[in-house]
Amino acid sequence: MADRKPHKREATKRVEPKAPRRTKAAGASAGSTTKMRAVSSPSARGGRGTKATPRRTLPLKGIAIALVSLVALFIAGAIALVVLSHTDAFTISSISAEPTEHISADDIAALAGVPEGTTLLNYDETLIVDNLHRNPWVKDVRLSREFPDRLKVEVTERTVATIVMMNSGSVVWCMGDDDVWIEPVKIVAGEGQSIIEAALAYVSGTETLVITDVPQTVNPVAGTHADDEVFDAIRTYRVNLSPDFWNEIVSINASSVEGISCILKSGVEISLGAPTSIETKEAVIDQLMAKYPNRLTYVNVRVPSNPSYRMVDTESVESGTGATGDLEAAPLTTEAAPAEGSEGSTSSADEGSDESMSSSE
Repeated sequence: MADRKPHKREATKRVEPKAPRRTKAAGASAGSTTKMRAVSSPSARGGRGTKATPRRTLPLKGIAIALVSLVALFIAGAIALVVLSHTDAFTISSISAEPTEHISADDIAALAGVPEGTTLLNYDETLIVDNLHRNPWVKDVRLSREFPDRLKVEVTERTVATIVMMNSGSVVWCMGDDDVWIEPVKIVAGEGQSIIEAALAYVSGTETLVITDVPQTVNPVAGTHADDEVFDAIRTYRVNLSPDFWNEIVSINASSVEGISCILKSGVEISLGAPTSIETKEAVIDQLMAKYPNRLTYVNVRVPSNPSYRMVDTESVESGTGATGDLEAAPLTTEAAPAEGSEGSTSSADEGSDESMSSSE
């Protein structure tokens, strides 16, 4: 019997099953009970030594580059203008101007006085404007460039708002709406016409005010502001009287500040006096005008607490020219404004008289 060799058993290696790998996925497999550990960010844990999330700096760099580019372009443009202003480029060869009522286009161009060789880039605006203001009719000036070689000049002319009658007879001075003296004008009165009536006829159809009997100290200079005290007083009345009342005034007597009086379009003469208690004075005038329509010829409100007035005895009187306050011939009476609950006293009076009576109204 053959010898049997004993069978050599091979050693077997036992393989242990591997534990399932943990993952950060929300669900590894169905039915898995493995719990996932939450992992917090360093910023959430708030621990020391953590790094903040880096900010994006690209947009800021872009803005900075754009600003630098703009500044560079501005500087380059400014340098170019400076260089061009010292050359013959854009030399002014003509002046464009529209004529006004009292100044022709040629006179405007000549008055501007632009030096030869001046360019659209280096002209002296202050010098040109000052030159144009030498003409008292010029109120405002606007300059603009019309490339390549034309300067445009726009002139706004003063509007005559007042004519002032001087003591030298027929000579009157025109005054602008900004109270600047413009120029003298000669008024010629027609046959049987007073110089005041002639002046009112001269401004007929306009809103121009006539000022008469100014003090001899008034000395107009064309292009200067009328700063005499009587004109300051008139300006105070103009500002404080209502527009409706002011527009009814056709002429003002300005012999002195205390003696200021006016004539309305209706022909009624109003003695105003110094420019105080203006609103009260107007209220008293309105009250009397409403109480005696078409009958008043004269009202004195220098002292508004004690006014007086004159009126005709009939209501069928038409107003006159407004130049002197004269009405058609009719019997006149002079009264003080009556106190409340009482009848005012009445007395016969000549048209030129001015009686002041006490009144509580």
